[in-house]
Amino acid sequence: MKIGYYFCLLFLLFLSCDGTQTARNNTTAGKDADSSLKWIDYRQGELPPEGYYSALDSTIKKWDIRYERIEGGCEIIPGEKQRYEQHNEKYFELLEKQFGSDWRQRFDQEVRILDSILNSSAQTRVDNSERINNKVKRIDALKLKTKSYPYSNKCGVIKASIVIYSENNTVKKITDIGVGDDDRAASSWRYAYYFENGLLIFSEEMRRYHNNETNREDLDKIQQYYTDNHLVMQAENGKTGYPKNVSIDNSDTRYRLKELLRASDIEKIYACPAL
Repeated sequence: MKIGYYFCLLFLLFLSCDGTQTARNNTTAGKDADSSLKWIDYRQGELPPEGYYSALDSTIKKWDIRYERIEGGCEIIPGEKQRYEQHNEKYFELLEKQFGSDWRQRFDQEVRILDSILNSSAQTRVDNSERINNKVKRIDALKLKTKSYPYSNKCGVIKASIVIYSENNTVKKITDIGVGDDDRAASSWRYAYYFENGLLIFSEEMRRYHNNETNREDLDKIQQYYTDNHLVMQAENGKTGYPKNVSIDNSDTRYRLKELLRASDIEKIYACPAL
């Protein structure tokens, strides 16, 4: 039986135009911000194209802005939007102090760029993956500083090591290579994660394990390409797909590995699955 380390991805759902649903993101804008203030985004009329809310919510989270979206329904009610958004300017003043006077223009530009990425054609996503592949090759060609963290555990890992590759204290690559008991863990694995400007751009996971049904060793191989924490293309065992609205954040295991300080931290990150 094979049990590997699988990562949980956040699937973002989109709202229907029925006037009943509210999306919330209760993050803060600055340590000294008035906690009663937030950006109220009251939306009425026809909803934006599919994918826009995913781009908007992702950018909200990235900027760490306190935000609440309210869907007012398809019918436009005079004065309703002004009533809900009457205190926005006070909060925007705080955001201006934190991010600068042009924060809204930069914010909107980020949303537009991410929206175009999420709704790009399959060919564009292939082009993005090629661009990422070139970055991965450049990272592999660098002479990087390495730090190794050997580990084993009670959930099937016999001998393994995580290696963090960095340049000027910036993590460029992480590998996890090891062997397991082929009962609770795979018989062997090799994971490789690549980062640019602190963000994951490429993830490759290969696991070998004994297939009891066929009585032979099988290989699982998953490659994932990310742009601004959104999965733009995935190749799983030779089958390519173009997922939409799949995103990750700093709670993702691959990000948590960047913060390793000692081998004992691995047990907290790689928690044994319940059997």
